[in-house]
Amino acid sequence: MSSFIPTVSATTLGVLPEFILENFGQKGLDHAYEISGIPEGISTLQNAYIPEASVAMFLESAARLSGEHQLGLIFAPHTSVRSYGTLADYCFEAETLGKTMARYMCVLPYHASHHAMAVQKQGDKVVVRYKHATVGAPNYEQIAYGMIGMIINFLREFTGPNWLPDSICLEISKPRVMSLLELLYPCPFTFNQPEFCIIFDREILNLRRTCKKLRKPVTLSDVRRSRSSQAPSSLLDVTSNIIKSQIKTTKTNLGRTAQLFGCSTRTLQRELGYLGLSFRTLTTCIRMNLANELMLETNMSLTDIANELGYSSHAHFTRAYHAENQTTPSEFRHAERFANTNSTM
Repeated sequence: MSSFIPTVSATTLGVLPEFILENFGQKGLDHAYEISGIPEGISTLQNAYIPEASVAMFLESAARLSGEHQLGLIFAPHTSVRSYGTLADYCFEAETLGKTMARYMCVLPYHASHHAMAVQKQGDKVVVRYKHATVGAPNYEQIAYGMIGMIINFLREFTGPNWLPDSICLEISKPRVMSLLELLYPCPFTFNQPEFCIIFDREILNLRRTCKKLRKPVTLSDVRRSRSSQAPSSLLDVTSNIIKSQIKTTKTNLGRTAQLFGCSTRTLQRELGYLGLSFRTLTTCIRMNLANELMLETNMSLTDIANELGYSSHAHFTRAYHAENQTTPSEFRHAERFANTNSTM
């Protein structure tokens, strides 16, 4: 397993789970979650990141079950940066398309760990180049189709709903059936290119947004707070983030975590072992840290905190906390509140 894992914000899934549910039923959605290892409900979490490969697997598994080999293309018109939450709000606060794209390039590391975007002016044209982390990987074709929709919909926030670029270059082979691609995006395509790029008139960069400003301006600091850090890429950071997401959405599971990495449970345990950790000890450490945060920063009851952290009961939470910290949750919270009260006197 590589020591650096390309990850992307779980918000990139956007309305994809809902789209699969509506078009292919609960069976198709459950199958996509099962095969990819992605925790159900994770797309609503601003601070959750998943390996890039798992997104492609999510799409591919649904495509195989539904028989739609171009599912990424079917979904493309529904993709939107708008699903990225505070990050998107910050980008679309800019007055013009050019400034919005500049903001997007600035916050891109908070969305994905190994993506790169460039906007190059060439005479009266603009070339937008986008480098995706999984180019050439299995199932990348589905991702490439989704990228077409995401970038065009981004630009249409300023150009209008029917706008099309001069041409699109893709790093994938020409599909056997072009009819759907030509129907959705009737503009020139070239395939087997070294990079993904979209070409359009330079004057478009000066267009002003058609959407209204938010009541409260969104700053880069807001983005940093909402995402807490840039997209993780080390094995420890990615695994820790996945465990946190599992705690908040479903339950921690070694097998599903290994699925997200595309490896066996034995391989994941071995790689964590090299770091002096195990999945169990890492999960316990994360739960204890989250417990302390909730006890110190919220007024949640200990019963609610136990439920939030995935414990079956308040008593189970108390025993687990005492085993790790030699004190009970109630004793810890009382001592911290007492200390804080004295410090303000």
